[in-house]
Parts: sequence; structure tokens; C-alpha cells
Amino acid sequence: MRNRPSLLMTVFCLVLGGVAMAGPDESPATASENGTCQLKYKAARAWRVDLPAERFTTVSSALDFTQAGGPRFAVELQGDALAVDTDADGKTDVKVTGKEGFVRLATKGEKPFTYAVRLRNAGSGWHYAAGGMRVGKVGETRITLIDQNGDGRYDGYGEDAMIVGRSKSAAFLSRVVNVAGALHRIEVAPDGGSIRHAPYAGPSGTLDVASKWDAQAKLQSVIVKSADGAYSFDLARSKGGHRVPAGRYVLHGGKLGLGENVVRFTNGRAKAIDVAKESKTVIAAGAPLVAEFAYQRNGAEVVFDPATLRYFGRAGEAYTVWQPFGKSPEFTVTDSKKGTEIAKAIFTGC
Repeated sequence: MRNRPSLLMTVFCLVLGGVAMAGPDESPATASENGTCQLKYKAARAWRVDLPAERFTTVSSALDFTQAGGPRFAVELQGDALAVDTDADGKTDVKVTGKEGFVRLATKGEKPFTYAVRLRNAGSGWHYAAGGMRVGKVGETRITLIDQNGDGRYDGYGEDAMIVGRSKSAAFLSRVVNVAGALHRIEVAPDGGSIRHAPYAGPSGTLDVASKWDAQAKLQSVIVKSADGAYSFDLARSKGGHRVPAGRYVLHGGKLGLGENVVRFTNGRAKAIDVAKESKTVIAAGAPLVAEFAYQRNGAEVVFDPATLRYFGRAGEAYTVWQPFGKSPEFTVTDSKKGTEIAKAIFTGC
């Protein structure tokens, strides 16, 4: 009989043990006054941006951006291939074969439209996601906007994505950004062509989740999002804390890296984080981890599948897309009702 008990096992030797942090935030910006910055479109055939909630949208009869004020690009299935109209003249002129592809879309005229799409077919039909971004600067700090939800617009706060600085990891599009320690309120043009910015005058505090993140891997991204979706930040580079608008935040997720190995984490059961005006909030996360699992007991034997394990860190964050590598962790299995040790186990092949 399969049970779902309150059994916990302590993980003694996981990859998460002391942290190697990335460098400090971008160099000081000069944007201290109200202003507008222009952004240029940049297609990215080699996609290297890690999005907080990447979305591939089903391709139907067209790549339709009319709700965003853009054109409609016809598509047509030709066997297993996808033919695409790249200039919105109603005639297909590029064919994508195989399981994935990259296509640039562009129109001319009074309102030229430029967009690139990543296409993939994993066996359930063709899907697309943004294959480019809008790039500019606020002061000396690089700002990158990505149409994460694929509607052709870049002003979807809490839905689209953005990078402040030169990281490869994006947070959600935020109404307030931290530029070299200074907060700026921003307004993004729907087409992503410009950003209006002004100093943020509201209450703010400091949020630090990096300095107390215990891991033997490099913290590559830690994405937080305000409870109302208005603000989002990547805190991985801010070991001393990151200035954010006061309010309630949730840990969305992120990743750690060690060589070619990547460990991802999600909110799991992490509690909401309250940041008060002119205060500093520090969150401890990472090791030591505990793991929950379903098991079968046959006499003195306890059987469990490593694939059913769920790992949780100190803040309640859940680790996914990861199997232990290197030296196996040692698991102590305890009957939580009796308080007695049932067994010890390690994974072979780690």
C-alpha cells in the first residue's frame, strides 16, 4: 500500500552547501532625472535568455499581432513543415522543417513592424515564442524587454519580461526598476520602442535573499514578484540587498549552476515576504534541505523511487529539474509517529 506520510528525510550532503555569488549590480547610472530612452529591436537566432515564465503559443492559421496594432502573418501546414508569410502580403515565403526553427517577420510602411519567432514542434503541432527583444539604456544601464506572452506588445506588466543590466536571466516586466541602487518608475510604450522613466518617490526598503542563500553552486537568478504583479526583480547579484518598493513579495523561482549542471527552484511552500519602509528584510534559503516522498513498506524493507522525491530548502523553496550528482546524499528515514529510524539509504550511480 502506498502511503503519503509525514515522513521526512534529512539530506546531509547535497550540492547546496555554500554559495559562490555573481558580481555586484551594474555600474552607477546617470539617469537621475525624468527622461525617455529609445529601444531598438534585436533578433536572437541563438536564444540565451532564461525567462521567468516562458510561453510557447499554439500556431493556428496565422501569427496574428493585430490586437497589438501589428499585422497578420499567414501560415500553412505543408506536410510536417510550416510555411510562413514573413512580410504580411498573404503569401508564404519561408518553410520551417524538422522540429524547430527561427523566422524573422517584418513589414514596411508608416507603421513598420519587426518581430522574430522561435518555432518548435514537439509532436503536438507548431508553437511559437518571441525570438527577439527590445534593447536600450536608462543612464548607462542596459534595459532589455521581451514579449514573453507572445501578443506582440511589450507593456504587459507582470506578464512580459525584462532584464536590468547584462544578465541572461529575466524577471517579469516591472513598473519600477532598480538602476545602480536607485529606483525608477517606468512606462513602456506598447510597441516597446521607448521607455519613459522618472525617479520613484514612494516608500521603499531593502530585500536580501542572496547573502543567506547557502549553496555550493552559483546563484544565477532569484526572481521575486510583488503580490499584485506590479513589481519584479532578480536578486541573485545583490548580495548586500536590493532596494525595492515597500510591499509584499513572493518568491517566484530561479536557478543555480555548477559547471554544466543546473538546478532550478520554484516557490514551493515559501511564505510571502513583507518589505517595510526603510527596513531590511533578509531571507535564509538553500541548505540544509529536506525531502518528502511516497514510499512502500514491506516488513523491514522501505522502497521509494528517487523520481518521487521533492526537495525543499530553508525558505520553503522547492528544487526541481535536478537529480543528485557527485557523491550521493545519505538519507535517514524516520517514522515520524514513533520517532524511530527505519533505514539509511544512498543512491547508486550518483
